Amino acid sequence: MKQPILVSITGVDKPGITAAITKVLAEYNVHILDIGQSVIH
Repeated sequence: MKQPILVSITGVDKPGITAAITKVLAEYNVHILDIGQSVIH
């Protein structure tokens, strides 16, 4: 089994960010074990 890693991304909230990031991860056959997001105002 490959070793899991933790990825944390911060930035301005915009529609489609999560979709764009997961699309790139899918292109590299990355298996997402858990995902969460929050918007801080």
